[in-house]
Amino acid sequence: MKSKNIFILLLLALLCAFHGASAIAGDIDAGHSPVTKRMSVRGDAGAYNAGENITLLLLTDEADEKNYTYDQIGYVEQGKVSQDGTYNFSFKFSGDTDKYKLLMNLAGKNVTDTVKKATAKSDLFDVKLTVNKYTDTAEAVAEIENRYGIEAESYRLILVFYDGNQKMLGIKIGEAGTVLSDITTDRIDSDIPAGTESVKAMLWDDTESMIPLCTGTERGKQAIVCWGDSLTAGTGGNIGIDGVTSVIPAVTYPRVLAELSGREVINMGVGGETATTIAARQGGLNMLVSACTIPADRVPVKVELIGSNGTEVAPLKQDGTGKSGVNPCYINDIEGKLTLENNEYYFTRTTAGKAYSVPDRAPIVTQGMLTQRDKIAVIFIGTNGGFGNDWTNFTGLTDIYDSMINFLDYEQKEYVIVGLTTQGTAERGKMEQILSERYGNRFINMREYLTSSESIYEEKGITLSDDDRALMAAGKVPACIRIDGVHFNSVGYRMLGEKIYSHMTEIGILKQ
Repeated sequence: MKSKNIFILLLLALLCAFHGASAIAGDIDAGHSPVTKRMSVRGDAGAYNAGENITLLLLTDEADEKNYTYDQIGYVEQGKVSQDGTYNFSFKFSGDTDKYKLLMNLAGKNVTDTVKKATAKSDLFDVKLTVNKYTDTAEAVAEIENRYGIEAESYRLILVFYDGNQKMLGIKIGEAGTVLSDITTDRIDSDIPAGTESVKAMLWDDTESMIPLCTGTERGKQAIVCWGDSLTAGTGGNIGIDGVTSVIPAVTYPRVLAELSGREVINMGVGGETATTIAARQGGLNMLVSACTIPADRVPVKVELIGSNGTEVAPLKQDGTGKSGVNPCYINDIEGKLTLENNEYYFTRTTAGKAYSVPDRAPIVTQGMLTQRDKIAVIFIGTNGGFGNDWTNFTGLTDIYDSMINFLDYEQKEYVIVGLTTQGTAERGKMEQILSERYGNRFINMREYLTSSESIYEEKGITLSDDDRALMAAGKVPACIRIDGVHFNSVGYRMLGEKIYSHMTEIGILKQ
């Protein structure tokens, strides 16, 4: 079986340019990109094979699949079948895929027919980046060879500055450009911030998600980040099931997830925020600012915000400091802090410098974009709306989910989506069906789980009242684990955390 689905992917080149803060001018060739293909093979070997070793081989066309030699193997890798029976291989291959065939082997059997999708994404551009370092400025020069005359591919050239601890000190984003039919040359320059020890030059084709400043984390050790509103922040988690007893520390589902998984779990929940605002903190969407001038001094400048999907964004209303993924933030290469005063937003630069005229709809680069995209994501959004008025196909909501998933910065994107827990079957059934069909086992129908059986409450020592049973009959979460019509008490949040953990374990994201 050969891979037949070939897709174009403009190479994203991220290369270290120089280290040290000497005043000697330098010209370091950052090198050329290799011509490789990024392979992805996914299949379903059946849940009865869960945990079994499965081997992927790329064999030359002339190889006998039952009796091949070492020199006929172009690539080999072993993995395990997940609990649900699926498997997934992602790797880079520099050979000509048209001259190879795919073989999947499980327990000595040829199971190539279990492959559901095999793709190869080709690097069709050769990119050379050069960095010139002068006394107090740095310059990046990009030379892009368009090997196959691909038309209308856009890009941006970027310079990023770091101190000795790899903390980002500044960022310079070039204007959007278009790759020409043969050779394209572009350059940007920037002052070098004080304390700079290293610089990275990058060329990106995706201007909606162009800040990949986190290093990759080894699979199996990734932290988990929970994006959401007050249900993620844990409003009510300090109240016991009797409605009176104080629970210290307060229970949140991210805290329960950390206890059960043994991993670092970051709570990025902020009360009252809409789906668009949360996605803009995370980076799937952008917070765009209206045209303004950032003064040279550290003086606040008023800014107006809108989401890149055209929907209102309103951060900081219950997170005044912006510690949950907003501040410090960046407009162009200027670091600063976003604040909310009397329902108006202001940007104040961290250090004085040159005045800068911000073009209309310029993006704000948030801390969430810079520090959280390499983590496993739990996405629990939408209770406060902010995803449009399409109540038939819910495209506004799925577009936001997709943008957040696509922004994750590692090849095997790991995430779960938690379904809404307000209202009942009549109101939520269609939405849940669409999300289940679209995201498969990555979707957790939390409302359905919490109304599925009295036994899950008996396990917690809870006896349901007649009113609770009536709510469950309508598919509504019983009042015994809530403090109001939306928020949970300490027991409710523990049930959420336990369900998220067990689901992530069942589908192979986490290991017990």
